Amino acid sequence: MPLKSRAVPTVFLALSSALACTGGADAAVRFVSANLTTGANNGTSWADAYRGVGGLAAALSASVSGDEIWVAAGTYKPTTTLDRGAALTLKTGVALYGGFNGTESKLGQRDFAANQTIVTGDLAGIGPDVGGEIGMGVVDTAVDHGHDDTP
Repeated sequence: MPLKSRAVPTVFLALSSALACTGGADAAVRFVSANLTTGANNGTSWADAYRGVGGLAAALSASVSGDEIWVAAGTYKPTTTLDRGAALTLKTGVALYGGFNGTESKLGQRDFAANQTIVTGDLAGIGPDVGGEIGMGVVDTAVDHGHDDTP
């Protein structure tokens, strides 16, 4: 379900942690950190997390059903360009968790109230009401179970 640009202000979305995903034997945890500037940028650990504002898009692209994506506090965009057609698309069976500080080894250690994880459509960084862009904040959990929520 892609997040497309629309002329509305940035909003914050709290998603229920009751949504869960059970992974297979090959399931992976993929790590993302907007503020990381070193490491392999391959998502295999916090030290080598997908990094920068486009890190979440890279993790989603690499993920497969059963994976979990752990996203550290920071701001993430669907693209590092000004392409307003860009979107972040959740994949069926991939769990997306925000609220990490970037040192946790267990899901239960995250604190999404203290470690705000924001997904925004403000591509130019000039504010949510300029340029017809939309944003939303992931502050807890999202899992796409294959439902079509298109209005």
